[in-house]
Amino acid sequence: MTNEIDWAIRAKELTFTYGNDPVLDDVTFNIAPKTLCALVGPNGSGKSTLVRCITGLLSPTHGTATVNCGHANKHHSIGYVPQRHVVADQFPVSVYEAVSSGRVLGQKKWFRLNAHDKEIILHSIESVGLGDHKDCRLNELSGGQQQRVLIAKALAGEPDVLILDEPTAGVDAASQELFREAISHTIKEHSTTVLLISHELSAVADLVDQIIVLKNKVLFDGTPHELIEQGVSLGIHQHDLPVWLEGLNSDSLSKAAK
Repeated sequence: MTNEIDWAIRAKELTFTYGNDPVLDDVTFNIAPKTLCALVGPNGSGKSTLVRCITGLLSPTHGTATVNCGHANKHHSIGYVPQRHVVADQFPVSVYEAVSSGRVLGQKKWFRLNAHDKEIILHSIESVGLGDHKDCRLNELSGGQQQRVLIAKALAGEPDVLILDEPTAGVDAASQELFREAISHTIKEHSTTVLLISHELSAVADLVDQIIVLKNKVLFDGTPHELIEQGVSLGIHQHDLPVWLEGLNSDSLSKAAK
């Protein structure tokens, strides 16, 4: 008999309101360790609020959001990559320096990096396909390359859970393929649980283990195959999820999981 917990992220009856406006309504789900879970939903569905509750940046009005990790402080066990930002031309930091900061913050090294730290930093850079660019300044890189630097920075902290917010939005096909390889490597080699918030799942469609469709409440929680059976493509949607998904309710989608 084992006491090992079989989830990495859990939300239980999670409700969050801004004033009188409910943003999350009785959200409950489990995400298994070492898996890739895609969180999808229309704009304004509460995805960002849910992520803030998971990371501890917000406290739920009711219920809980819990991360099962190997560190006492969950903030040091979660790697978070926000939506892509443009790096200012005057920002002089190199790829290596940017990724090093993730090691410092994640492991509380206070800028005292030993040989093992440096090995982890270089490995993180290599894992996102930027080994040949480690000495380049960030403002010399393309948008897709900059996004991969942010992912490497998160990986350098060796998180138990990695949360990625629209990491492939506006990124070219070559960068998307490298992103896929990096995520596959992270899950298989580092036993990381990945929560991916994205409308563009085509690059990682074969890696996704679980999909949660959120529209203030959980409309669907199941496998990609179960969702595809309902007519939802995992490919690229120019503006948002398919228009017909907006009209779905929890009853119609829940049938897919049965």
